[in-house]
Amino acid sequence: MIRQAELKIQSSIDSFQDKYGVRDNQDLLAMTLLQMATKPTASEKVVEKVIETIEVPADVTADLEKLNQLAESFIL
Repeated sequence: MIRQAELKIQSSIDSFQDKYGVRDNQDLLAMTLLQMATKPTASEKVVEKVIETIEVPADVTADLEKLNQLAESFIL
């Protein structure tokens, strides 16, 4: 697992180096880590697909909106 992560990081660094001509290792690592931090994980993608398949009945939607407004009134 660590070796796989190392290979992904090195591949990304090489890609940034080739694509943008950046030579500073610290910049390349920062660019790679930023890219990895913003990329959704496999589990997040699964959760998104599950959420997309859930249908909320119309009669529940109105109640949820009321609850949301009530919660916002306490927060704000």
